[in-house]
Amino acid sequence: EAGEQAMGNEDLANMMEEMMAQLGGEQMGEEGGMLDRLMEGLFAKDVLYPSMRNLAEQYPPWLEAHAATLSQTDKKNYEQQLIVVKEICEMYERTDMDSAKQTDAVMALVEKMQQFGTPPPGLVEAMPGATRDFPQGENCCVM
Repeated sequence: EAGEQAMGNEDLANMMEEMMAQLGGEQMGEEGGMLDRLMEGLFAKDVLYPSMRNLAEQYPPWLEAHAATLSQTDKKNYEQQLIVVKEICEMYERTDMDSAKQTDAVMALVEKMQQFGTPPPGLVEAMPGATRDFPQGENCCVM
């Protein structure tokens, strides 16, 4: 079975290489390449900002409602996440940056937010358009 899995991964890697060649031979890490365009799409204001705005609005009442049951570590991490979520919203609201610089800044903030773990499950799952319908962890084909 392990051999079949390894072969499946190798086949997947070969398929990705072929697909990249068909797309003009762009390398994933090249400046202005496919990965850059993909990331810009994922972090585009119209994609991520509504969820971040909603999270910024829902987080304070959630924290207040759950404060008594949270560990000090979780509470501190969630409070830090809220600060970063607000920073992301502020970055999207800026009009003095071009979209590439804004995307880079938002990506850095999302990375910063990840340092504090994942947002509370109940809060994220209650958000419209949340990832609750997507496979997570072991069931995620990307992981």
